[in-house]
Amino acid sequence: MLKNILKLSGAQQLSKTEQKSINGGKKQCKQSIPYDPQNPPGTGNECKEFGPQCAEADCRFPPLEF
Repeated sequence: MLKNILKLSGAQQLSKTEQKSINGGKKQCKQSIPYDPQNPPGTGNECKEFGPQCAEADCRFPPLEF
């Protein structure tokens, strides 16, 4: 079956690294935080959205506040 798919125009076989980078259609919910001299630098990224649609594991669930 793979040989038939690769015969299609424009198709190419992905390397193992490329296959691992595919996130299964999940949304990228993390965005870079712009540099702000007033605030100390943090991780550089923050979740703009939370939920099961997010590719990043730490964005799938909202942070717990105690």
